[in-house]
Amino acid sequence: MEFLQQLFPVILYGLLCILVVVLVILIINAIKVLKNVNILVKDIENKSRKLDGIFNAIDTVSNSFTSFGDKIASMLTRYLKKVTKKRKEEKKDE
Repeated sequence: MEFLQQLFPVILYGLLCILVVVLVILIINAIKVLKNVNILVKDIENKSRKLDGIFNAIDTVSNSFTSFGDKIASMLTRYLKKVTKKRKEEKKDE
């Protein structure tokens, strides 16, 4: 029994040392991965900044088409209101 009381701490300390070594290796690998991810994110940010001008131009063009379409739609509705108002007045006069 005394032998087991001396053996268990040795086994536990050995396993603890192995666990610490494995954790250190995992942390070092995680740091390497995070550095690579950081480089990738910076590259994507640079490329997206280059495309911002194109997206702004597309947004401006689409806004102008939208405003043009709105103006045409409002002109058509005004014209239709006038036409229907004239027809109603003609029917009332009869």
